[in-house]
Amino acid sequence: MISSLPPLVTEPSYSYGSAWGRGEQLARQRHWDSGDREDWDAPYALTCTADELATEHTRGVVRAGVNHLTVRAISRLDCTLLVAAFPDLTRLSLSGNLGTLTSAAALNQLPQLQGLTITELFGMFSAWPLCPM
Repeated sequence: MISSLPPLVTEPSYSYGSAWGRGEQLARQRHWDSGDREDWDAPYALTCTADELATEHTRGVVRAGVNHLTVRAISRLDCTLLVAAFPDLTRLSLSGNLGTLTSAAALNQLPQLQGLTITELFGMFSAWPLCPM
C-alpha cells in the first residue's frame, strides 16, 4: 500500500500550489529534456479568436480532444456552434470587447464543463440560464 510507505522528503515545503497539474508539469519537463526550447502547447488546450472559430465551423471541424478552450476577440458568438465543435470541454473562457453571445443556454449541453469565465460579453438573458450541475 502506498499509504504505508515512508515519506520521500522529510523537510518542510516552503512553496505551495493550488492544484496538481495532472501531468502537465511532467509533460513540460519531458518537452524541455528533449532539447526543444520552444513553448509547449498542451494538446488538450486551444486558444483562438472568434473569427478563427467561425472559420473552423464552416469547414465542419469537431475538436473532440480539446478540454480547455479560450476564445478571445468575440464580437458575436453563437454558443450552439461552440458546443457542437467542442463537446468535451471541461474549461471554457470567453472574452470580447463588449461583444454578444447568442444561445448561451446551449452551454448547458456540455456535461463535463467545470469552469466557465465570461468577460465583457452581453447576451445572458434570464430565459437562457446556465445551470450548474
